[in-house]
Amino acid sequence: MRLFKAISFTLIFIFTGCTRGQLFTQNSSVSINVGQNPSKVVAADLNKNGFNDLIITTSAGLSVLLNDGKGNFTNVTGSPFAAGNQPADIAVADFNNDSNPDVAIPNHESNEVTILFSDGNGIFRQAPYHSLEMDFNPHAHSVAAGDFNNDGNIDLVLTSFLGAELFIVYGDGNGNFSSKPVRYAVPHFPYRNVIVNDIDKDGNDDIITPANNRNSITVLLGDGKGNFSPAKYSPVAIGENPFFVTNGDFNNDKFLDIAAGNFDAGTLTVLKGNKENNFDQTESKTFRIGQKPVCMATGDLNNDGIIDLACVNYASNDISILLGDKDNLFKDQVLNIPVGNAPYGVAIADLNGDNKADIVTANFESNNITILFNTGKN
Repeated sequence: MRLFKAISFTLIFIFTGCTRGQLFTQNSSVSINVGQNPSKVVAADLNKNGFNDLIITTSAGLSVLLNDGKGNFTNVTGSPFAAGNQPADIAVADFNNDSNPDVAIPNHESNEVTILFSDGNGIFRQAPYHSLEMDFNPHAHSVAAGDFNNDGNIDLVLTSFLGAELFIVYGDGNGNFSSKPVRYAVPHFPYRNVIVNDIDKDGNDDIITPANNRNSITVLLGDGKGNFSPAKYSPVAIGENPFFVTNGDFNNDKFLDIAAGNFDAGTLTVLKGNKENNFDQTESKTFRIGQKPVCMATGDLNNDGIIDLACVNYASNDISILLGDKDNLFKDQVLNIPVGNAPYGVAIADLNGDNKADIVTANFESNNITILFNTGKN
């Protein structure tokens, strides 16, 4: 995946180690009101000052908070920005090749996708063709960005969950996307997320999405020309009602692993990657986390050079932190920290300029975000 073009905003930090108990506490957290029903949150440097700002989807639109570099946030002029009828997800990438991060937002209460351009100062405006209308069944819940045909322009993949399809639309580099999607059938349901990464290490973007009622994940391999086909091992059994998937090298063996939050079971299942670039079900592990786990984010939280994971639990109002382990995928102990009511979105980034990975959650029912500042020692 071309990270400059698709702009990966989940940050990884590598420093010396610290113990789990020093990482995050309620005393090191702050809450900020952001509007009604915040659902997703992304960290990105929107005004090119070297600090991570925050983008949050709410029922009123896109809320944008600018960072002073010390972890203090203020609303940008004009926020919230209109973003369609009930924003459901957000993908951040440079759609029009002006070096500013733009956003694509599927709308939960319509069959449209809203496209907004950034001006480089944190202000968003509607793109000339700002609304993509497609025959989703019934609407798109999720979106991810990548360069699927290696033309240097950002493309989008979206879920049509009741239709058991993924929709791919190709970008032209000017911020326009094809109005007629290329469709790929996948098992039911490609529900609340879809991710893009190079799974088979051939230099081309691949796609992963959960099959919610098939207790599995779907892996589609890209050929770099815009075509996708199921991996020979796909679908892969991974747990009960997987709601959200993510990947990372959680044991530092240079192979991508897969993690899925199992919504009804309150567990997290991890599949180990290997040299065949597939996922070994015989080496899976399952962890008890919180109630109704939803979104996840990855980053190095304890500064040991291994990727860790944070998962928000919608029904228990907390976040579960799992630390990567070179011998065991994740350490056995799970750290649960209370946040706001019904946390749904989560992101990991350095939010106060101390070169440590912090966590931010979007809390759907308390209408705020919670920032957990990392108190670990460098």
